Amino acid sequence: MTRRGMWLLYAHYDGEQAPVSARVLHSERTYKVGRKVDAVDLHVPIARISRLAGTLHVGAVAPTDVHRAQKRADLTWTMQMNSKSGSLVEGFRGRNRVEQRIRPEAPVELGDASRICLVSGLYADVRWLPVILCCPSHLHKDDIIRTAARVGVHIVPTLGEATHLVVPFARPNKTQVLALVRGVPIVSESFVQAVFDAAHAPVWKMPDPADFVPSCDPSLAPESRVMSSQWTVSAARRHLYAGLQLSMWISHTTRRYSDMAELAEAAGATVHIHDVSQEPMADVIEVRRILAQYQPASDVFVAADHMPLVEEACRTLRLPFLPQGLSAITQGIIDVRSWRDMVPQVDDTQLTEDVTSWQDDEHGMNITDGSACGALDSVEPSSEPLVHPPVSVERPAPRHRARRSVLLDEILGVSSDPPSAKYRRLLDSSPAPHQEAVPPSSPMRCIERPSLMQVHVEPMSRGSTSTHDYKKFRRRPRHVPAHRVALFLDVDVHATD
Repeated sequence: MTRRGMWLLYAHYDGEQAPVSARVLHSERTYKVGRKVDAVDLHVPIARISRLAGTLHVGAVAPTDVHRAQKRADLTWTMQMNSKSGSLVEGFRGRNRVEQRIRPEAPVELGDASRICLVSGLYADVRWLPVILCCPSHLHKDDIIRTAARVGVHIVPTLGEATHLVVPFARPNKTQVLALVRGVPIVSESFVQAVFDAAHAPVWKMPDPADFVPSCDPSLAPESRVMSSQWTVSAARRHLYAGLQLSMWISHTTRRYSDMAELAEAAGATVHIHDVSQEPMADVIEVRRILAQYQPASDVFVAADHMPLVEEACRTLRLPFLPQGLSAITQGIIDVRSWRDMVPQVDDTQLTEDVTSWQDDEHGMNITDGSACGALDSVEPSSEPLVHPPVSVERPAPRHRARRSVLLDEILGVSSDPPSAKYRRLLDSSPAPHQEAVPPSSPMRCIERPSLMQVHVEPMSRGSTSTHDYKKFRRRPRHVPAHRVALFLDVDVHATD
């Protein structure tokens, strides 16, 4: 795989006991490595290495190759004659790390993750850092192109393989939202100069993209603006719609709808686009029939603007539907919200069943009594005629009734009416329960603490098969102190203490 970016050399530039640091190797330059301060370009202050260990040569990158992300500068290492650095260079052959013996004054091509042996046990590591900036057209100037070619930075016009997206303002368009899905940091235009300054610094340190978050576009409406915190990289966006079967209904084919579908697919969804102009959908009944056909293969439905028939049919068929329209796709990516959080909950059926007492169901009660919703003074009896029952059934006289919930009365502390005379007669005529059937009371204070009782444990005696060893089966003497075993009393026995 072709790599692109800038070359970095990690070594102990501050001494053997100090941590390693990086230096940027500019293109079309030759660097001398050693411990002599005035004679080398990359000074490694360790007495064990040679004053001039070797030289690094970085190839040239033409300004016309800055826009080609596949182009990279060549890097070679040449060991000096009579150097202490040895004759080993470690590299990779496939996935295996191999050691290559080199000859003095013979250039050896280096690659990413190569190691140069400066002295036994001391190495200098070579790294290739890809820095590909997707910049707007007004940043493709000659001076910026020359500086980028010197430090190894590539400037490209499309997002493709870019590592950073440079924009003047934060705006929720396709390019920036797609960069959020792919995990590409979105930075302001000042990030380009910060990378150039870091490449010329004595110690390389990559600028933090979080310090270069662009501001919102002031030309946008207040409701369309985004916050800076929403423009940060989140790994959850790449698989935000993973496994989702999205059924998209549009009125006609436009670029905006295709961009929405591409964003949803980039987040892991499978989009099925249905053009209403190509399918006969004359009325609501036809729309319901067509939607019912796609229901088994779709997890959620979304429709473009000005399509009330599709929205009404989804609500009637109780299908998962995004009421925000196609903007829910981009809004979910920006806010890192799953589609399940944006689908409104399907309401339950209107059929309800009240919990009422059997006495109120049989005898009824006045409309002013009780705590139920129907027991309000402002509620007036309905003027509509009641439906007559069959002639064979005796119809009672019409009375105003109100449902009464015993459970709600108990919660609100409302006392119910006394039982009727018929119910009291039933209570009086019922026989008294048998006394023996009632279980005895079991106070919990009986098991508050265990009682320690003297229990004597004796081994089980068994017959002896011999007349010489009968003594080992004799019982233990009575004066041996007994064990103290904690014994819990039964619940029906009261404690005596």
